[in-house]
Amino acid sequence: MTGLVRGLLALGEDLEIVALGGADSSALPPGVGYVSEPLHPPTNLGWTLVGLPRAASRAQVDVIHAPAYTAPFWSRAPVVLTIHDVSYALHPEWYPYRQDWMRRAFYRQSARAASRILTVSSFSAREIATAY
Repeated sequence: MTGLVRGLLALGEDLEIVALGGADSSALPPGVGYVSEPLHPPTNLGWTLVGLPRAASRAQVDVIHAPAYTAPFWSRAPVVLTIHDVSYALHPEWYPYRQDWMRRAFYRQSARAASRILTVSSFSAREIATAY
């Protein structure tokens, strides 16, 4: 996160960056605001679908950046989602976990709900487009 914050601040634009939730706000880089987690079900799904949209609303953010595969399915603010790859969707045989179908469905719906998707390469962009 520190690299992303430094990069955004280096743009010289008038940005206010706010971290939504997390247990330790003291670890945030300088120049980053903080909004504590509102009550939500105590799971990743609960945070993503309930806590994150509530925190974003409380902070009155203009956009949410979800940096790792999962994003709210609905939010007042547009969501930018980072997906690094979709090997789990294109090659489920590589991921033999019993509950993996739920993770893949959660990732797929997160991608479909996002306003924009960021990724690391044109190869990954093509694979994401193929999977979703």
